[in-house]
Amino acid sequence: MAMNEISADIVAQAIELLGADGATEERLADQFIALIGDDMGTRRLRDCIPEAFGLVLASHLCPTLKLPDYFQALDANGTWQRIPLRAEPAFVHALPIALHIFHHGPRARFRNIADMSSVVAALNNALNAGDSLDGCTLHGPQMQGLPASLYEVPPDSGTYPPGH
Repeated sequence: MAMNEISADIVAQAIELLGADGATEERLADQFIALIGDDMGTRRLRDCIPEAFGLVLASHLCPTLKLPDYFQALDANGTWQRIPLRAEPAFVHALPIALHIFHHGPRARFRNIADMSSVVAALNNALNAGDSLDGCTLHGPQMQGLPASLYEVPPDSGTYPPGH
């Protein structure tokens, strides 16, 4: 699948499915295959959209929290590569929708999707441990199922953690 084949319309439809009350992983997998037609496209929708919602929540939860502009994906050598968020259409199309839903609702849909993200899990872990988010830096989420080879990694993106 070419990068530009995940359209804003497909992402909007996927958001409806992800945000539905009672959505299960099995049902979502079947619905996403019907929507986009392949396993990698399904993985991209399922993994990236919740992270976009999580980042929107994080930006509103603590305005001084430094948010990432990248996510991480493994290359063929097993090294984490930083991939700009803008390189993944599912992120690009999901962010404005997430912002709209955050501000205008429905809140349940926003919460259902954001709760699926590793970003929200990391925030919850920090807050439950009694840590402050003020001034902290949030690293980009690790996308276990998305190979870095899907993306053109710019030479300055580097590996994560830096120096490794």
